[in-house]
Amino acid sequence: AERLINALKYMHLSGVVHGDIKPQNIIIQPEDHMAVLVDYGFSAMRPTRDSDNRGYTEFFAPPEQLNKNSPLIPECDFYSLGMTMIYALSGGMDNVKRLRVPENVPEPVCDFIRKLIARDVLARPNWSKEDLFQTIQDVRTRAFGRARSQMRPIAGLY
Repeated sequence: AERLINALKYMHLSGVVHGDIKPQNIIIQPEDHMAVLVDYGFSAMRPTRDSDNRGYTEFFAPPEQLNKNSPLIPECDFYSLGMTMIYALSGGMDNVKRLRVPENVPEPVCDFIRKLIARDVLARPNWSKEDLFQTIQDVRTRAFGRARSQMRPIAGLY
């Protein structure tokens, strides 16, 4: 999640909204401690009120994206990331369909995911309200006693 949040920060501050974050669009490279976000077919560059919402993947798309008249905004990606985190922590779709974080997940992580998947787009985090990269480190500290995963940092990003 930290790697993806870092990628989203770069993308969003550059004016790009991915629009289709889901497990199938994330490639994990464990030997490099990397997560790569792929498939930008539904993405939007500097979306405006009049921008097209080209599509979505059911269960991972936020409520506002299901309404084809709403443009993509960064908060759409946060919702999809939260749903993807539920999928990763569950190992399947049952909890995703129910919008439920698995019971064995530490409470700080559960709270973070619940913020990401808030139905109200205004209740979700956004970059002007908080730095989610710092937030995920704070969550990790509260849940696991350390801010870093003990993995080596990705060169050039920290």
